[in-house]
Amino acid sequence: GQQQQQQQVLIASSSRTSIQDLLSRHLASSNNSSNSSSPCVSLLPLQHTGSSQGSISSAPLFGYEPFKQQQQVTNLTLGLDVLCYAPAAMPASEILQSLVIPGFDSQLREMQQQLEQQAAAGQPLTPIRGYHYQPPGLGNLPVTICYPLLNQSPETTELKLTPVRQHLHTLLGLPDNVPMLRFSNALSWTSAADGEAQGVPRALRLRNVHEGLTPPGFGGQVYLIDGAYEYYHYMQDKFSDNGWGCAYRSLQTIISWFRLQKYASKPVPTHR
Repeated sequence: GQQQQQQQVLIASSSRTSIQDLLSRHLASSNNSSNSSSPCVSLLPLQHTGSSQGSISSAPLFGYEPFKQQQQVTNLTLGLDVLCYAPAAMPASEILQSLVIPGFDSQLREMQQQLEQQAAAGQPLTPIRGYHYQPPGLGNLPVTICYPLLNQSPETTELKLTPVRQHLHTLLGLPDNVPMLRFSNALSWTSAADGEAQGVPRALRLRNVHEGLTPPGFGGQVYLIDGAYEYYHYMQDKFSDNGWGCAYRSLQTIISWFRLQKYASKPVPTHR
């Protein structure tokens, strides 16, 4: 039978090693083993070239050690994204050394493990990106998750990652019937994350218009809603649907609830 050669994915990082030490170890391992062909990508503090003391600056440096022998190379994008909590009085250089660089180190190791699992399973290597989440019940501490991007549509990728999210929900004690760790749940630093529908910024639409209203005095059944929705009404968005648009606007309002609760990521449909 034909033996399948194990594919190695090597992405190493270090925040406490000097460039000189790294090269020394690489040369030593090359001399001790003629079959050594491991690459190493290292995240190191940048040292001042004009300083005899080798003092560390606040800028990171990527160091690269190439293969000794010819190897197959796959170019991938690894989306590193580190979110740190730091005291206001902590110097920026200390934040970098104590929080940012270790955060990069941790993410690189997690991505390395995922790539090795993909290679061991004979799967094509995929880009990976870090996402930050702040699900309810965990206090103010965010959760960072590295998800593989499967080079497919977001909906297909979300579907294939369902078992991963279910496992994470169990580990974090999150409910299993509410989406909390999807791509659309990730923290965003821009207001454009929700997108725009029909030319009107979503932030300008009325939300939860039932709040504060007095219940009607003619009786009837009162129903409750859990979560937020956006109010769509006929004649909005400079589109004339007077006399026939009520039902479709109601559908848009319902779909906005699914979107805002992260059950769906596609935009609210328009009349076009």
